[in-house]
Amino acid sequence: MPVFANMTQRWKQGVSSKNQSVLVSLFAFVAFLFLSVGARTSSLNASDDAVTTFRRPSREEADRKSAGCITCHIATDEPTMHPSKVVQLGCTDCHGGDSTAAIVSGTAPNSPEYSAVKEKAHVQPRDPAFKNRSSIPERAYTKWLKEPAEYIKFVNPGDLRVAPETCGAAGCHPSEV
Repeated sequence: MPVFANMTQRWKQGVSSKNQSVLVSLFAFVAFLFLSVGARTSSLNASDDAVTTFRRPSREEADRKSAGCITCHIATDEPTMHPSKVVQLGCTDCHGGDSTAAIVSGTAPNSPEYSAVKEKAHVQPRDPAFKNRSSIPERAYTKWLKEPAEYIKFVNPGDLRVAPETCGAAGCHPSEV
């Protein structure tokens, strides 16, 4: 201990009080940064633990939740919106709708049978202006705000009004929403 006392005494003699305060401030700042990074790292590890405890659906469960959907939505859509293919989600996990409604192979797209299954599978809008999604009104504005959350989720699961349910509640992206 006397060695440190001697070093401290020599340091005080060789450094002006202004320089001492600058050095102490610098030391305090570096200590603050070090502690902040440590706290941030531990919170990241805690959120990683939350994600790892999330029960991800099996491939079979995801396929079941997409079974009816893929009878119509075939080559134009991906089985999952996650390009890495690591995340196994069915269509209805994010979009809702009825995945048990399926088109019989060979059914013509303009037939009444096709239309009936499509109506059963898809969440229907409250406003008839949104019924035909290929001709949504150019300036829908407040009409869109009056649609129920189930319809918003169906059309756009990333819409911030439903994202906590579609992206966050399941444990996928809780910190982002």
